[in-house]
Amino acid sequence: MKALRRILALVHKELLSLLKDKKSRAVIIVPPIVQTLVFGYAATFDLEHVPFAVYNEDAGAPARELVARFSSSPSFERVARIRSDFEVAPMIDAREALLVLHLGPRFSRDLLGHRRTSLQVIVDGRDSNTSMLVLGYASAIVARFNADWAQRTGQPRAASLAVAPGSTPICRAAGSWCRESSLCSRWW
Repeated sequence: MKALRRILALVHKELLSLLKDKKSRAVIIVPPIVQTLVFGYAATFDLEHVPFAVYNEDAGAPARELVARFSSSPSFERVARIRSDFEVAPMIDAREALLVLHLGPRFSRDLLGHRRTSLQVIVDGRDSNTSMLVLGYASAIVARFNADWAQRTGQPRAASLAVAPGSTPICRAAGSWCRESSLCSRWW
């Protein structure tokens, strides 16, 4: 307790000496104000024009509509159309695309048949903060697509599609895609 009083007395003395000198006052007050103004406008977590590629194995209208929603979003910028599984890894490895949207061959048929369907969203996980933001943006687009689809088709529930990060990363090993957490940690 005695040591704490001594430290507080020392802090009080130093603050008084800093506040007496005009130059010292400026050094204490001006930098935090400047930093608040600069970082308030410069530091943002909003992402715009995230490069994404589309691997669409379905030519149906629902698949085209979902891809169009991603393409028309200010958050995403379509950079490539992928035609096979083997093009996904090089696209992400070269950082040409941060996200790959994969729609399987039964996507439209399942939606039109009022069945659940799946959508694979592959996100480059090397920067976890950015990848989680991108996944959040993708989830918002899919949620809006679900709501609009349910309203148009008269389905009682809007959960036709869901974007959820897997419990294990999606990895490329020996030329194929797998979900083994021991193989790599940068794919989601």
